[in-house]
Amino acid sequence: MKKKCLKIIRRLISIQKEILIAFIIALFSILIIEVWLKDIESPTKLIFTIGNIFLTICYSILASSVFFFINQHLPKEDKIIKANRYVTNRMIHIHYEIQYLQHNLKLKIRFKLEDLKNEIYNCCKEINPNTEIHNIDEFIHSFDNWYNYLEFKMNKLIGLLDDILPFYEGMNSDLFETLLNLKDSIRQIQYDLENSPRNSNNLTFFSTHIENLIESQLKANKIIRIKYKQYLDESIENQKNENQKRENEKNDINKYKNSKKKYNIKKYRL
Repeated sequence: MKKKCLKIIRRLISIQKEILIAFIIALFSILIIEVWLKDIESPTKLIFTIGNIFLTICYSILASSVFFFINQHLPKEDKIIKANRYVTNRMIHIHYEIQYLQHNLKLKIRFKLEDLKNEIYNCCKEINPNTEIHNIDEFIHSFDNWYNYLEFKMNKLIGLLDDILPFYEGMNSDLFETLLNLKDSIRQIQYDLENSPRNSNNLTFFSTHIENLIESQLKANKIIRIKYKQYLDESIENQKNENQKRENEKNDINKYKNSKKKYNIKKYRL
């Protein structure tokens, strides 16, 4: 019972704030009007009519909110729970890929960095894109130049995003929006790589796109860390229940087989 109550509370907390606020206002307005104001005589017919219209609107909002919660929000949350493990694992891969890029850029993202733009720009300014890059963090240890490395990295990130974005129905809407922004930043880098004369002295012409990419990744990490924790906990709990159910079914089958075996032995002896 306690688990079911906690589940309902989690569902209520995760609903859109606008809908939740509208529901609370409508509910309290109905209670105040029905319990208190209806016993007070209206000074004018106009106020009485406006009150009835407002009450009708509140009932409509209340009914619509309940309908949305049951028919839209709950099924959406269940899809997020089911897709949670897959989405979270892919997000971990995306996180590490961008972290490798940061290491190679020698970019240190400090907690609550005040000026990410200048930090990235200064790092890109120190890098000659035509020099060989020794990639110590990944399986491919070196590239002839930064253009080849960025092509490799962006293709890898696009592959991971294309693997996860089709499951948008199993995502939090904020996460889906952030991943689209992340993909847009990657596509911009790929476009610049295709159209770059490749004779620049530094990587500053990529700095804005890299900034957008890292900001989107940081935002996605925050969503996974904060908003997805409740989904992860519930997903783990559901998996444990499913494993226990399978174990019980397996034990029941073994008991049936043993009882059948004993019956056959007894019958044979007779």
